[in-house]
Amino acid sequence: MRYLEPRSFYDVALVSAPSEHFPAIYCEATLTAQLIDSYSQIVKLEPRYIARDNLIRSESLKRAHSWLRYLRAHYQSVMIAQKCELCLTLITETLQQCPASDIEACMPLMYRG
Repeated sequence: MRYLEPRSFYDVALVSAPSEHFPAIYCEATLTAQLIDSYSQIVKLEPRYIARDNLIRSESLKRAHSWLRYLRAHYQSVMIAQKCELCLTLITETLQQCPASDIEACMPLMYRG
């Protein structure tokens, strides 16, 4: 398992292909958006969500997050990372500060003095 399957669905979020020493890296935000779009089509078919866009979005987001947790737990040969919103550096661990956070422009506002 060097890639998420099916590749035709997940490769849109591929940031870095796997190498001999590093796993494939996927962008969490792109994966989330892809999953929300996919789940929205399914959720729209459920009678309790018909014509309720805010509920469809909420339910789709909940299902996307659940699937991302599953992927993280069962696909050890890939990495799902976030990108720093300011400098686009990959953040590979939950609650990790941006690796470039010594650059003042990249630090979150709440951490600035």
